[in-house]
Amino acid sequence: MGPSLQPPINRITPRRRFLESRNPSTGGRIVIKRSTTPEEASIPLNRAGTPAERTERSFSSLQNEALALGFLERYTKIPIPKVTAFFEDRSCLYLIQGYVEDAIPAIDTPSHLHPHITRQLERYMSQIHNIRSETLHSFTKEVHLPARLISTKAILCNLQYPQDPQSRYVLCHGDLGWQNVMVDPKTGDIKAIIDWEYSGFYPIEVEGDYWRRWWTARHRGYEISDVDQVSRLLYNLSTNKAFETGYALDRRINYVKKTKDQPAGEDEDRSHRWYRRLSTRLRKSDTDAAGKTTSPQGRSTFHVQNGEVDVQETTPNIPSGENETGQSSQPAKPTEESDAPGWADLTVSHPKEDTVTARSLALQVAIASRENLAKRLVSLKRSLDIDYRATQDWTLAFTRDAPLYYKANLKRKTLLHGG
Repeated sequence: MGPSLQPPINRITPRRRFLESRNPSTGGRIVIKRSTTPEEASIPLNRAGTPAERTERSFSSLQNEALALGFLERYTKIPIPKVTAFFEDRSCLYLIQGYVEDAIPAIDTPSHLHPHITRQLERYMSQIHNIRSETLHSFTKEVHLPARLISTKAILCNLQYPQDPQSRYVLCHGDLGWQNVMVDPKTGDIKAIIDWEYSGFYPIEVEGDYWRRWWTARHRGYEISDVDQVSRLLYNLSTNKAFETGYALDRRINYVKKTKDQPAGEDEDRSHRWYRRLSTRLRKSDTDAAGKTTSPQGRSTFHVQNGEVDVQETTPNIPSGENETGQSSQPAKPTEESDAPGWADLTVSHPKEDTVTARSLALQVAIASRENLAKRLVSLKRSLDIDYRATQDWTLAFTRDAPLYYKANLKRKTLLHGG
């Protein structure tokens, strides 16, 4: 096997540990992703002096990627890395997947290959965005919105979103920049789309149009950011419990450009019909919380519980059953504190006369957080007063029948000196 086109993988971030190894059976390269340990996650601090990243979000997002890959492998023809193993050990989640050989990130390709890469992405995104759901969700209990929404992501991921009978939540990658598209360096053919940790069923605006051009999945200096638009859409969707009047989504999404004398090919039409059938099955299953639907191509069944696809049933190459002892082998969730403790307790109220932007929403969240903190401090002060009085009563009761020489010393020591 020749030398790799990419340098050896061995790095650590606040969210991940990445390393490369070799499969002892085939000799091929494999990529190992591991969620961060509590120690690794607590090192980088934000401006407030608290950890910038949380261990559980690292764990959950990697789990979301693994489950998404299993779903895509079974129900789509999108080129993705081959998942070899997926397991939890000592509160860390491990994802082992095949190395994409003889490929480089599309962001490193010469400009003459860019039109060809864009045309392929149009075809793949047409497939992805035609898989829809009636509910907004990721492949785990936690919602993992794109990283570009960093200033409003924490609150938006913890809002409650309505069910949509029209199934206008579409499957999104969430971070489809060209750094996550692996292509052949000579031909530009896409070999794999990687890093699905932010994937889920969201309004199509959450995906954005950044994948159509060369660069990462966020705006450049001369481009207009869509963060305000997406934040406004999600906040209003949660507040109004419905999409805005007039919000429409094409029944069949097709990004591929055609001329009048270039009709759609038979394979493409068959692909669109197949994805519509899959979306119909997901939509019908949403109405039956305990329903079971036969999966496409006669494969095993999958479940939809409260509008969420039970992807554990749909990932044959990811350990999700029971081990030899009869115990579940699903990764257990770490016991550390939550990524966003108390977000559900915040009462965020944005002025109706003001337009929702990322800045204004972040400001209202900060105000709600301070108000919530003030209430808790008042409650804490009252709890301390009650505890002090209870301790006094206990001390008096304990020393009431004690000898006089012991009673006076103990009372003075306990009440005055805190001993």
